Amino acid sequence: MGLFTKTEAQTKSKALREELKLLRKEFISCGMDKNAADTRVKELREIMEPAISALYEYRTAKEHLLYAGEKIPELLHAIDRERFAELQEGLTELTEELEKMFHGCLIRSDDPDFASTLSYLKRIRKEVSEKGKAGRRERAMKQETVMLRSELENTEAVLRDVAERNAPDFMALSYYILHEDRFALIDMENEQRNVFLTDYFDSNYRKEWMEETDRFNLTIRVNDFVRKYME
Repeated sequence: MGLFTKTEAQTKSKALREELKLLRKEFISCGMDKNAADTRVKELREIMEPAISALYEYRTAKEHLLYAGEKIPELLHAIDRERFAELQEGLTELTEELEKMFHGCLIRSDDPDFASTLSYLKRIRKEVSEKGKAGRRERAMKQETVMLRSELENTEAVLRDVAERNAPDFMALSYYILHEDRFALIDMENEQRNVFLTDYFDSNYRKEWMEETDRFNLTIRVNDFVRKYME
């Protein structure tokens, strides 16, 4: 684990501010009015700094989601072998990962179905631990693990589906939140939200901004600059 750390996000934000100063000079040297250059640099900073933070939060949450998905086959194997100590340890690790993977663009913390799943896994973790320590392998325990298997398999399928979803354009998301109420996005499906954000960003900012960079022959420079910080 450790795909994109908080320190890296902070370092990127600091480097962004320094490079924006250089970009401002390039804008002016290419003929852009100083006031216009100041405005564009200010806009880019206001959009990109939150976007970098949002990208960090998303990647961190997704990393925990993927790791949780990788743990589930191990737990299913422990159920098959009736290795209750191993199962209890694995459930502890799984629930810890699931609690860290909530994100508005993946699975929200207020998702009632997943909150119920997490609550069940925590409860059964405790029960498995108690019965495992007592060394009991009676029918009741086996029936419980049948239910647990079903829950784990369903969870694995959900995590796999969520992991395959496309991430939003975080600059588009950042721009939208700067100007609109984020709660309008809550009930949208993943792809619906992504398309909506991209269209909003294009029509309200990116299209005009790209036309301006074209006039000053700065399109390649600006695109490279954005990719450097958002990929």
